[in-house]
Amino acid sequence: PQRRYADVIIEVLPTQLIPDKGEPEVLRVRLVMREGVKHFSPVYLFDEGSTISWTPCGRKLSCSYPGIQFFYGPDTYFSNEVSVLEMDGQFDRLDELI
Repeated sequence: PQRRYADVIIEVLPTQLIPDKGEPEVLRVRLVMREGVKHFSPVYLFDEGSTISWTPCGRKLSCSYPGIQFFYGPDTYFSNEVSVLEMDGQFDRLDELI
């Protein structure tokens, strides 16, 4: 019930990259940020306010199966306007993302 009133929520969910196979080894993480919060600016991917789905090039990143996907965009969460930043999948080398 507290999620309805939170300014920021982190959700850890099963991946959507692999068809249902029981207990997930790969996860999807969503950062849900309420819009219009005083003294808080939501993070974004590339272009604030846009809807972006990005799958990095497999030749530039060391990603084992099932790879990785990012998403950013506006949404509604418990009737609140929010921005969502999501990462689904896995990557092998963090230094390649920075």
